[in-house]
Amino acid sequence: MHGDIDVVPRHTPARWKLVGDADRSILLSLPYSLLQLASSPQSDPEIVSLNRFQVRDPVLESLATAAAREIEDGCPSGEAYLDGIGLSAASRLMACHRDEDNLSDPLHDALTGHRLKAVLAYIEDRLGADITLREIAGSVGVSSSHLTSLFRKTMGITVHQHVVKRRVERAKALLQESKLSIAEVALAVGFAHQSHMARQMGRILGLRPREVKKRERNAV
Repeated sequence: MHGDIDVVPRHTPARWKLVGDADRSILLSLPYSLLQLASSPQSDPEIVSLNRFQVRDPVLESLATAAAREIEDGCPSGEAYLDGIGLSAASRLMACHRDEDNLSDPLHDALTGHRLKAVLAYIEDRLGADITLREIAGSVGVSSSHLTSLFRKTMGITVHQHVVKRRVERAKALLQESKLSIAEVALAVGFAHQSHMARQMGRILGLRPREVKKRERNAV
């Protein structure tokens, strides 16, 4: 049935049958190491049961759909985007789909001071590269799950959203101040291709790359 989710632990055989051409399933396989990253010491995935069938979880459904769409499109958002989806799904599983109750170890602090500056500087220095969530977290000595929680609590957006926003802002500056072509700007700021940059720029700025360039020419 549409929306049904089966949570199956590792090493557990399972079979599904699709009926009709309209049926569609998404298999989201999370490495054990990812579940460990999303776990507190009290909720080690080795001892927590995650065996549940035909559950409904709009958050997990949305994450799986986003991952499938990203892969089908050729991963234009980069490895950090899929890393973030995987970690979010793992965190959701450990928080909402285990048998034990009250095992979570919530984070109450925020990413402040020199650590926040270090994270932002690390991202800024590597906008043109394929940055991963694990690399960003490692730069300040925290786990990926810790960084995900603290960054969102501090900045109000996810790490990936911040990276995309900064890429768009840098692309805008390059389009206005350099002689690079639109395709060259897209690659210079870390987008997979020109159309991906155009889509994100339209979403964030409400302008297409050519419009940004045109506005700059008209202002001269």
